[in-house]
Amino acid sequence: MYNHEPENYTCPFCIYVSDSKFKYLVYKDDYLSAFISSAMWPHNPGIVIIIPNKHIENIYDMPDSLLAETHILAKKLALAMKIAYRCHGVSIRQHNEPAGNQEVMHYHFQIIPRYNNDDLYINHRKKSDILNDERLRFASLLKEQLKSDAN
Repeated sequence: MYNHEPENYTCPFCIYVSDSKFKYLVYKDDYLSAFISSAMWPHNPGIVIIIPNKHIENIYDMPDSLLAETHILAKKLALAMKIAYRCHGVSIRQHNEPAGNQEVMHYHFQIIPRYNNDDLYINHRKKSDILNDERLRFASLLKEQLKSDAN
């Protein structure tokens, strides 16, 4: 329903999920994966993206049970992010279809670390790539916090 991916679409998120050595992964179970985004805004590095392991283009095609599991995982990751990043809050967002700013045609749910006066929405057009070393550092911080939370 309401699908926009081009014919023969190569989904980068499906590639991430299938790569057992994907080093930015912070969580994976049978249904969902979460990883550090390759993008960031000037004051908001370490964004986490949750995706279904199975290719599902958008919210219209997501099973309700998987939507619920996505939100449960988002809460767990947001709490870990608060401690690991020492952020002041989080924003969550999810886009559908090109008119809704969906860039990757695979359902994804973002958790964005927020800081006082970070001007996220003023800086929206200033999104850039995060350095791989920084991306690894944030992945390590979250993985360590998730392990700590599990104990």
